[in-house]
Amino acid sequence: MKYDVRHEAGFRYRTTATVIEQIAAETAPRVQAVTGLALPDRPRIRLVTPRGYRRASGDHFARVLQQDINDLNPWQRWIDAARQEQRDRDRHLRRSGWLLIGAETITDASGTPEVLFMPRAARHAGLLGPWLNVMVAHQLTTVAQVHTQPRLAVLAGTLMPEQRRDIDAQALMIVMVGQGLWAARTILAERGITATGGRTSRRYRRLTAAQPGPVPDGDTPTSQQPHEIGAAFVTHVEQVAPGAVNGVWNDLTRTPTTAELFDPPAWLVRTGITA
Repeated sequence: MKYDVRHEAGFRYRTTATVIEQIAAETAPRVQAVTGLALPDRPRIRLVTPRGYRRASGDHFARVLQQDINDLNPWQRWIDAARQEQRDRDRHLRRSGWLLIGAETITDASGTPEVLFMPRAARHAGLLGPWLNVMVAHQLTTVAQVHTQPRLAVLAGTLMPEQRRDIDAQALMIVMVGQGLWAARTILAERGITATGGRTSRRYRRLTAAQPGPVPDGDTPTSQQPHEIGAAFVTHVEQVAPGAVNGVWNDLTRTPTTAELFDPPAWLVRTGITA
């Protein structure tokens, strides 16, 4: 398998791009074997600047919003609220919010999933060492999920979750990130890698100290509350019925409810996997 690692983050991080290429070459086959999901040909990882991230992510969420509008035909006030949310997010990212985002999987204009990774943010968070293995495995799992079920890009990123009454978008997102973290831990355990973080910058520490709760984005030790809930769910399901989580990507009606995330046996019974 070939990889498309694009270095757009500046001269300082050229070595990081090489490291990520090496990690991707070693990790991608294991992601497919461990999860049972297929990756697309030449999975793409882009090393980007904060400005590049903001532009690419903003374009992605603009497409998500347009798909929300097409699917839901919502009232104008819902559209206005979603657009205001986008503006608020961009304003937050322009200031210092980008520091809290290590990596994210989005889709480009053609619907192809790609990983955005900000090495500058990872440097502030102390994550340019062994933790890169977690990031690559986690995000490649998300790429495989979206490659399997393209609607995940919209449903997990919807700006109108209350209007999508046919699915619990928050629970869907938690299962996605949970499978990513479970896969990363499984792969790192196979390879005997301990993913510890390094020293964080003063700016990063000051910003995270001001957060009211866990940092919402990224593969960092301070942002794993939803990841841990999802990983615990996936771990339980994999022990009872290996591969059963992938049924969610093939049939979104199997998405767990929020209550089932904390009660995996109930989900297994509802979906007919166990009696």
